[in-house]
Amino acid sequence: MFMSPKNVITVIFCVISFLGSGIVLGQDKLKWDNSALDGAGMPGLKYQAVSFFKGNYLFKGALDVIPYQNNSDEAELLILGHRGKIWSVPAHGLEDRVERHLVTDIKSHFKDMGQGKSSKHFQLLSGVLDRDWPKIPHLYLAVHQQNGLDGRCLIVRYKVTMESGFSLEGKPEIVYSWKTITHNGCDLKWGPKDGFLYISAGDGSVQRDPGKVGQQVNVVRGSILRLDVHSKPEPGRNYTVPGDNPFVGMDGVLPEIWAYGLRNPWRMCFHPVSEELWAADNGEDLWEMLYCVKRGSNAGWSSYEGYQPFHRDLALGGPNTQHTLPRLAQPHTELRSIIGGVFYRGKKFPELAGHYIYGCSITREIWAVAYDARKDTLGKPFRIAKITYGTLTSICEDHQQELLLLSLSGSIETLSRREGEQRTRPWPKTLAETGLFNHVASQKPSEGVMEYKVQAEAWADGASARRFLALPKSQITKRGGNRYYSSLWINEGGALVKTFYLDGAPVETQVLYNSGTWQGYTYKWDSEGKTASLVPEQGETVQVKRDSGKTQIWRFPSRSECMICHTQHSLFGIAFTAPQLNRTDPQGLQQLDEWLKTKVLKNNNDLKKRREVRLADPYDPKSGTLEERARAYLHINCAHCHHKTGMGGRAAMELEYHVPLAETGLIGGAPKIGLLGKAEAKLIVPGNAELSELLGRMNRRGAGQMPLFGSHEVDEAGVALIRDWINSLPKCEPPMNFNKNKVHP
Repeated sequence: MFMSPKNVITVIFCVISFLGSGIVLGQDKLKWDNSALDGAGMPGLKYQAVSFFKGNYLFKGALDVIPYQNNSDEAELLILGHRGKIWSVPAHGLEDRVERHLVTDIKSHFKDMGQGKSSKHFQLLSGVLDRDWPKIPHLYLAVHQQNGLDGRCLIVRYKVTMESGFSLEGKPEIVYSWKTITHNGCDLKWGPKDGFLYISAGDGSVQRDPGKVGQQVNVVRGSILRLDVHSKPEPGRNYTVPGDNPFVGMDGVLPEIWAYGLRNPWRMCFHPVSEELWAADNGEDLWEMLYCVKRGSNAGWSSYEGYQPFHRDLALGGPNTQHTLPRLAQPHTELRSIIGGVFYRGKKFPELAGHYIYGCSITREIWAVAYDARKDTLGKPFRIAKITYGTLTSICEDHQQELLLLSLSGSIETLSRREGEQRTRPWPKTLAETGLFNHVASQKPSEGVMEYKVQAEAWADGASARRFLALPKSQITKRGGNRYYSSLWINEGGALVKTFYLDGAPVETQVLYNSGTWQGYTYKWDSEGKTASLVPEQGETVQVKRDSGKTQIWRFPSRSECMICHTQHSLFGIAFTAPQLNRTDPQGLQQLDEWLKTKVLKNNNDLKKRREVRLADPYDPKSGTLEERARAYLHINCAHCHHKTGMGGRAAMELEYHVPLAETGLIGGAPKIGLLGKAEAKLIVPGNAELSELLGRMNRRGAGQMPLFGSHEVDEAGVALIRDWINSLPKCEPPMNFNKNKVHP
């Protein structure tokens, strides 16, 4: 949307820790009133989250809840905090003020990682009481400990005594463990039919799964495990591998694996009727997924992210090369980090019976989707509520199978029906109603909205552009991405705005707004350039007459088209990056320096590193070498789709400027579908632009054109630039490491 008219955590702690300190924007002096946009365009919610405990108790880092009966047969809840604290509290909920009891803090039990190494980081992830509780008084916990890049997950077993309240005896017994860094998964559930312990394990890798662990079956990571912890253990183990596990006896496959190909299956549940296992899996770029996990199934990560190809050079591996598709895949325009839940079986809301209830850690929203177990069909997902504050961590059940909503802030909430009819507040119908501008026709921004410029504008069918940044009322505190090409992060309530001009007259204004998830909206200007009205959701295509007398097609993108390119990969603001913002105006003012002085930006080491990079302007020969300008052109116009795991599926190439040319796949690469009709044609033939498919696609409009969406005019100057660059490339061997010293991370 902001590249051209052509135009989806890790979960919980992984999101918080992995993004790093990053770059933050904001200052107390800038106070844009975003009330016109806050909550607009979002459906009315039928339910509200209310505190489960009278007195609004906080259990810091609340992560899991385990209902149980004490010795007096009274209902209690065991509450697990992610830093290791475990509380026990009567399950009176809203009825009475309750007393909470700190059972223990287990962190001290895991100081030693073995081999003389101490554990610097510890997380408690989930827990279950023994399937035969209280006959077998055991508590199973999943924990993660780490020291630098040396980390492991452990499934441990404690003996419980109830003599004077719930308490743990002695040190834990390690049942199972594996090496991992992040994306731990680590949910625990008992199989209702077989009584075996099911364990979810994430890919254990940093973002993008560089080791391509997801399709490896000789490691635990990226799988669901199935263990028998009640039979006589095998020698050297504290468990037995069930004989009917799908891969028992296969060479090179861990027999504990029940299913594989998952990225970060954060929460699992068994359907109360069909007793099938369902797992919510956190996506990377585009999708959040829900799987019905079958025996021996392969969910495809990281060959696939849900339905979408991810590592295109990675074939499905292991003993099952059939891709199990998700039962539900939602885009990052709706939710960013799925928190798996439960199939509702409570009594308070009969209309939700049989619905799968889940949520998003980032947006804090709770979702529902109807599931007909007899027909095995899912309905259309819809929002039902939003937790009050904090980061959603889990959706659990109390003794009555009513919902408990947990957050890292420590709140434990439940659902209550809202009073009165809840209606959707529409998105503002005119640009004036957004509150972004004091004077719309002149594009004079409101207080707290500031104009900015970028180093290099993408091709927009001959249009020029003005850009604006709208900061919300409160100071921004969220972190930015740690990649050179990632957008500086704008906190919830902020917006990026871009107005296109043809022959000096405004044609279109695009608003990208962070409501918790990013939303894209488009406004169409009237012929007099005085007002701009909201374009229908499906977008609109019109003909525009230029001053030259030429009539050209102009595409106003649909809401979904906006978010095809504005994805998680770039943190949504494609051109809102340090290399694009790192510029000096004609008066000698350096934009980022000015933002630092006025505290729009907070300085840190990450910003210092990013400021070493500056994009060349493709159209200005003085801004860089021919190669630098050509690579900048491909980056700003093409790389948001054509990156390692992007949407550009017709060619295996990576066009981000930090990727060395020899590693882009361009030189001698073969398109999946060639358009030039010549056997010797490649993506780029060094020294021969006319045999280069890349140039051929840029130089056409219609079938096979690039850019694929929105553009109806060929960029003649861009074509000339890429032609000259291709013709300048040595014919014998490709040049290595484009701008290596300046831009390669």
